[in-house]
Amino acid sequence: MPDTPLIQQIRTASRLMVRELGFMSTTLAATHYSPSAVHTLLEVSMRGEMTAAQLVTLLGLEKSSVSRMVSRLLAAGELEERPCAEDARAKSLALTAKGTIRWRKLTPGVPVRWWRR
Repeated sequence: MPDTPLIQQIRTASRLMVRELGFMSTTLAATHYSPSAVHTLLEVSMRGEMTAAQLVTLLGLEKSSVSRMVSRLLAAGELEERPCAEDARAKSLALTAKGTIRWRKLTPGVPVRWWRR
């Protein structure tokens, strides 16, 4: 496929967006969390309780990466573990009060109903 002016413009805009939104940083959204951790907080806030296995599928990350990230969010008090209704062997992850406050800071002015599916 030839490099047309439109493709060049899209690539330039994409690189600018990546830089402006901070996706090349090791942290995101004025937090000390990685982009995948911020994404996790947003997904749990949108979808409600979910298991780590569901996060692996949803985020497209390795099980070990999700496990480490969830451990950090649990230790920070952003997430909590609860018994899983569907599988007694698994634990569901839910936002804590602190996690909800973080979510509100990440999404100022966005009503909760817009996130819930």
